Amino acid sequence: MKFWLSRLLAGMLTAAALSGCVAATNPIGPADAAVAEPRLIGVWIADGDSARAWEYLHILPKGDDARHLDIVVASHQEKTWIVFDAYVTAVGEREFINLRVTAADAATMAQIDKYQKKDIYPFGYAAIAFESDGRLKAAYAGDVLAKAVQSGQLAGETQGDWDVFVSSPSEAIADVLAGADDAILFAKPMYYKRLGP
Repeated sequence: MKFWLSRLLAGMLTAAALSGCVAATNPIGPADAAVAEPRLIGVWIADGDSARAWEYLHILPKGDDARHLDIVVASHQEKTWIVFDAYVTAVGEREFINLRVTAADAATMAQIDKYQKKDIYPFGYAAIAFESDGRLKAAYAGDVLAKAVQSGQLAGETQGDWDVFVSSPSEAIADVLAGADDAILFAKPMYYKRLGP
C-alpha cells in the first residue's frame, strides 16, 4: 500500500515506518458507547522521532459532547492535514481511538477518493495511554490485528507484508485487542507532549 494511504488509515500514528496499516469495516465499539477522555483535549506536538508521526494533533470535543471528538492532524513539513471524526472505546482497562476521515487538504483528499476500498474499510484505530510525565502515548494495533487475521481469529485480508483489512464485527475486534500483550500492542509507540489546552 502506498505511503500516503498508510498515513491516512493509521491516522495520528503513522507513517509507513509503523509497519503498514490497518483499515476496518467496523469500529472497535459503537459510537453510543464512547467514553469521555478529557485528557486528550488540547494541542499536542510529536515528541521524539517526528519523521514517523504527524507533527501536530489538535483534539477538540464536538461542541458540548465530550465523548465525541474532532482530531486534526497536521504535518507542516509536508503541508498536509487530515480531520478525523473520532471517539474513544474502552476495552477492559485499555483505551482505543476509533478514527474516520472527514476532511483533508486537496491533494490528500484526491488520493483518498482514488482508493477503491475506502467505503468498505473506513475505520482506523489507535491504542492510547498517558505516561506519568503527561505525554500521550499512541500505538498502532497493526501487528496484533494482522496476526489475528492471518490465524483466522478475525475475518479479513492482508496485502503484501504489512497491510491488513479487518471485516469482523466490533465485538470480535475488541476481544482480540483485550487479550493483546502490552509489549506487543505498544511495541512501536509514538509520543506527544502537550502544547496547550
